[in-house]
Amino acid sequence: MQADYSDFEVVVSDNSSSDEQKCLNLEAVSPFVGAPNFRIVSPPRLLSPPEHFEFALDFASGDYISYATDKMVMLPNALSRAAAAISASGADIVNWANAPYYVGDSQSPAGPGTLYEEIEFLDGKPTPYDPIEALRFKAASSVRRDLQRTRDYVVGKIIFGCYSRELVNRIRAKSGTLFGGATHDYSAMIQGLSLARGCVMLNCFGILFISLPVDQSLGSLTTTYAQQALRYFRSFSNADAILSSLPVPGLYASVHNMVAHDYKKFLPIYGRMDLFDEGNWLAAIHHELTSQSKVWRDSDEMDEQMERLFDYISQAGQRLPFYSRRVRATLVARYEIWRNSATGQRLERLVGKPPSVIYRNREAASLDEAMRHLVASRT
Repeated sequence: MQADYSDFEVVVSDNSSSDEQKCLNLEAVSPFVGAPNFRIVSPPRLLSPPEHFEFALDFASGDYISYATDKMVMLPNALSRAAAAISASGADIVNWANAPYYVGDSQSPAGPGTLYEEIEFLDGKPTPYDPIEALRFKAASSVRRDLQRTRDYVVGKIIFGCYSRELVNRIRAKSGTLFGGATHDYSAMIQGLSLARGCVMLNCFGILFISLPVDQSLGSLTTTYAQQALRYFRSFSNADAILSSLPVPGLYASVHNMVAHDYKKFLPIYGRMDLFDEGNWLAAIHHELTSQSKVWRDSDEMDEQMERLFDYISQAGQRLPFYSRRVRATLVARYEIWRNSATGQRLERLVGKPPSVIYRNREAASLDEAMRHLVASRT
């Protein structure tokens, strides 16, 4: 609401599970209620994330549409930069980078914390990119999601940029849905890159991303905790159908299996299934299941999920370097010892930062101060 570009609207869609939480949320946005470009809506029942994104889409009336999750704070100059790029190129998709802000107190996300700025995005210039080449890189999964550089990760995503209304209409005319897969962001991205007639990467920060502890972040929860991933699937109205249609059926403990579902669902619609590399996706799923950071309910759950992967790979004629269950149990036990050590605790805070990326970090007294740093930053 503090954007330096005036022609925009904000639609807040509240998918809270309780009236108490909805009251708290309404209190938080109360200063803006009544503004001509602000609207708050709520679905008639609790929806899964993709279903909720599709619901909110029907309330947007602009020529370009962007999504911000509840951990994203859009910078005041993001819309003006996007509008300038759209005016110059007519691009269907415009993307920007995100700067993580690690808050000191997760209960006070607007308080002091540490801002991490990638040097690459401090004073970048807009550049066009080929949507099919971007889709080829992502669909092949030659680089796992957690190892991708920020630029490769955000291109094509509507939650790290905006789509033209015309592109959204063409997607819905083709498949009937923008977000109708196992995930919201990948469902839209696969279809957007398949049909986009022009794409631009701003190469600058558009949002500040509040980084919360693992147990308070939906993405981290579903990646780390097997039971939370299952809970995510159970939020769908057609949960059993989605679980059975996963590339490795019933294997809920892998986010890569979740994302691969959307590639296998939407690529054939656009004649792009040749871009999908099943072997790479299976390797990524295997790596995720054998990761030392994966948290299982118990050993039976781990064995059951691993067995599903083994069976599928055997049937598909694939070969992967599997750990035995005995070695896997040893790895888990050793990791628990390591994680509780002082060295382990220090290293855990660095997880997720690719070693090839150059960061500049700033201690900020508040979220507002961090935002001012980002707007004024130069290389």
